Amino acid sequence: MRIKDLVRQVMPCTPLTGDLGHADLAMLERLADPRALLKAGLARLTAVIVKASNNHQGQARAEQWLTAAQAAVDLYGTHPAVAFTDLAAEIATEVRLLRAVGVELAAHAAERETCYRWTDPAQLARTLPGLALVGGPAVTAVIGRPGRFPTAAHFKSYLGLAPRASETGNTDRTGEPMSKAGSPTGPLHPHPRRGPGPQTRPPTRQGLPPADGRTRR
Repeated sequence: MRIKDLVRQVMPCTPLTGDLGHADLAMLERLADPRALLKAGLARLTAVIVKASNNHQGQARAEQWLTAAQAAVDLYGTHPAVAFTDLAAEIATEVRLLRAVGVELAAHAAERETCYRWTDPAQLARTLPGLALVGGPAVTAVIGRPGRFPTAAHFKSYLGLAPRASETGNTDRTGEPMSKAGSPTGPLHPHPRRGPGPQTRPPTRQGLPPADGRTRR
């Protein structure tokens, strides 16, 4: 993530090891410069973190940030190669952009939820393994009306989920992957364990017709 990379430049001993929380974002938006962070002091920084995290974090997190800021100042000093002010301003911009994206995503999420409740009132898609808040509506949109599939085999074939390995009982092709037949939309939906589906490759010169238009054999 770009915010983490920028923070690592200005504070190599950054305490950002996991997801960015509200408290970290609030602090970085105002005090990403380690010199300003040290000047603010423990009391002010703790107050910012407590308020932004709704009392979930406090002095311990503030001490981690102050330790990282002190290490950065000790390491870089006043060396002109590290532009503390410019990097802090860029970090603040990235935080504001992240907040703006969050507002936009919230609006889309509300509309998605409304449409999903109309198409799947019982929320059955979300009960499937690996699907949840976003995956359920996405799969519902891909499948459409489930009743149009006469059997489970037709459903699997549509999504390209027909296995070709020996455990089917009908074949003995150990090591072969899942079938890629079926709807191109289904496999492109990322699976939480498999990751995104196969990407479409650009056409190669082998598949293009000759420049003079004549057929080659």
